[in-house]
Amino acid sequence: MDENALDVLETAMQLEKDGLRFYHQVSENIEDKQVADVFQKLGRDEADHLEFLEMQYESLAKSESWMVFQELYREDETADDRPAHLLDNEKIHHLIHEGMTSAQAVKVGIKLEKDSVRFYELQSKSCGDPSGQQMYLKLMDFEKGHVKDLETLLKKLK
Repeated sequence: MDENALDVLETAMQLEKDGLRFYHQVSENIEDKQVADVFQKLGRDEADHLEFLEMQYESLAKSESWMVFQELYREDETADDRPAHLLDNEKIHHLIHEGMTSAQAVKVGIKLEKDSVRFYELQSKSCGDPSGQQMYLKLMDFEKGHVKDLETLLKKLK
């Protein structure tokens, strides 16, 4: 069993959990409905990514083989190497402060997503398995889409 691959997947799962927690907390506390709606959607996306990673982890741990991304993704669903934003609850609490503006929340989201893009890009280059590389590249593309969505939202807020 490739322990390094499992360690990387654990880090990736934590990355998605952090994003999910951040988006959920902001969407619950931000007054701007448009921002809250976007953050709720991004949170659902992060939950999907987490599910992909958990399935990949289970496959790799049990059978020592990577699943191809198409096996992980179901069309009917909504869509140091450690990332800088692996957050604990206390750090998230400090990021999300009372009176945080919508623009501030979106800027934090952009930073978190860009960190995820860099992490998945690095992992796609260092993963020795083509199926693992494909999964990391696809996750990187999803996160790039999140960056674009958030940057568009930020422009609308200005």
